[in-house]
Amino acid sequence: MLPLHPGGEGQSRDFAHVPGARRLPVGLPRLGAASAVGAPLVDARLSERIAAIHARSRDSYGVRRVYLDLRDQGVRVGRKRVERLMRTAGLSGYVKRRKGTTTIRVPGVRVADDLVGRDFNPQAPNRLWTSDIKYVSTWEGTLYLASVIDCYSRRVVGWGCAPTCRPSSSSTPSRWRSRGAGRSPA
Repeated sequence: MLPLHPGGEGQSRDFAHVPGARRLPVGLPRLGAASAVGAPLVDARLSERIAAIHARSRDSYGVRRVYLDLRDQGVRVGRKRVERLMRTAGLSGYVKRRKGTTTIRVPGVRVADDLVGRDFNPQAPNRLWTSDIKYVSTWEGTLYLASVIDCYSRRVVGWGCAPTCRPSSSSTPSRWRSRGAGRSPA
């Protein structure tokens, strides 16, 4: 424990036994009263620079990159201050979302046979259809888009979308939006 003197006028804390320490009068802040007076003005100027850096990055830079960019420009500022000013201004960086697991292999379950022998060039329309599921990231979450394509014409035969990737939601033919009524592969 370091010895502390009770606060009062003219008294100080004696930290002479701590290497590199100074004697500080009790009751004064470390930064001094002068720096607290100009802080809102400095924050306003710094917020303008932060907004300019953020706009220059097409709204993709987060706190870390803005902080490093300011440091490269010679501005001495703390990362937490940049974080506070960006939060106050409503600025945030682009966050990469994790991709979900697409294929879950179950031991003991047989993989589907290759019925077309990897030949996706049929000689006539409506002979071979393929399907795929595309994951579309939106602000509300992931949207799953299932589509069926005619391999001859490369046109979409039907499609469906749903917020979950379950067989009962997006891949059910009764829920598809179809371009050709009553068409089916020969």
